[in-house]
Amino acid sequence: RREHFGVGGMAVAQLKAAMKQAKFQVDDGGLMESQEFKESIHEPPEYTKLKSLEQMNFVRLSVGDLGFPSGATTKEIFDRAITLGLEYCPPEVGPYYRLHYTNQPMNEYVYISMELIAGRDGYPHVFRVYRGHVGAWLDRRWAELDSWWDAGDQFLFRLRPAKPDPPLAETF
Repeated sequence: RREHFGVGGMAVAQLKAAMKQAKFQVDDGGLMESQEFKESIHEPPEYTKLKSLEQMNFVRLSVGDLGFPSGATTKEIFDRAITLGLEYCPPEVGPYYRLHYTNQPMNEYVYISMELIAGRDGYPHVFRVYRGHVGAWLDRRWAELDSWWDAGDQFLFRLRPAKPDPPLAETF
């Protein structure tokens, strides 16, 4: 499943306020307060200016779609995606995807492929977007490199932006 939506332009407090206004529940375990997350939403080198809104293309694939019918580890999943030409999502995709994906089916979980970020508990996590009997959520899942994922688990990956064609060489 391909997805296209905008990412960027909001600070952490604005993202949380937008999710609250949309009645989404948030339990991110401190991921949005991490240094890695804060740096990802700001422009380098000073990390004081917010990144502008950028339209991005994504694809959602199950672990089975990636060629692991019996499941796989985080490392195996991410390595396979990279060999297929996919990219990790910037960490801020988690909250923006929650805001974008308003018609999520009941009991569906989507994990954001991203550089792992330590939560308040000190363990690495990825964002998880899901909808259950108590509402629609943005939270996190523990994701060490050897963590196991089932074949039906779904991940959102970023499609590599198309590179412009190089200029044609003039021939004489």
